[in-house]
Amino acid sequence: MANSSKGVPNRNIGARLYAATLVERANFDELVFFLDCCRGVDDTVDPQQPPFKRPQPAVDYTNVKLTVAVGSQIGQLSNAPDSPTQRSFFTEFLLEGLRGAAAAGDQSISVESLMQYVKPKVTAKALNYGKRQIPELAKPAEIIFRKGINNQRLITLGIKPGWPRPIELQRGDGTLIRRSNVGDTKLQAVLAPGLYQIVFLGDSDTGEPDVRQIIRINFGTTGATADLDHERTVEYNV
Repeated sequence: MANSSKGVPNRNIGARLYAATLVERANFDELVFFLDCCRGVDDTVDPQQPPFKRPQPAVDYTNVKLTVAVGSQIGQLSNAPDSPTQRSFFTEFLLEGLRGAAAAGDQSISVESLMQYVKPKVTAKALNYGKRQIPELAKPAEIIFRKGINNQRLITLGIKPGWPRPIELQRGDGTLIRRSNVGDTKLQAVLAPGLYQIVFLGDSDTGEPDVRQIIRINFGTTGATADLDHERTVEYNV
């Protein structure tokens, strides 16, 4: 934060007045505060007002969106590995989520999806170090960091009756999307346009290998269907 003093380290950062100033002056349509610090009620540092400002509050600032996410709950510390070159737990997973790990099914990243990713990751890592740290979304807002892919459609893939093994639907990089069970007659998923893989799992007992096929999902506004055939040699196009 701008104009913070040397007394800030090892103390709580009070963001309320700082955030309120930015909201009232409406310099930005959206404001995001990530506070990676210990949290208490007795030892708080309030930074000075930000240096970039309008001379007075804006006439209308009611449409400014503000979200505040904090690295720990009241009474908890913000923890980090022993190595001074490594990031704190909260910042580590925050950046990891923003780089794509917190993406929803349509590949969008929002405040909500980000914190759904960060919270369990930080909590688990802190426990591994014998610490208790639970991040929380102190002030939610509908802010999108990365827009999703439009034109997602429900794709239904028919499975031949009696097929003896599971079938997997994967992304191009091999990430599992859906896996059928023996006896299923269809495999369904909501997919964005792009290339995906169909994997007919082999049989390790007989040495039968996996069979991999390509399925191309095109742009469209309605659902689509295709019947799977493990002997098919050309890509599916739906």
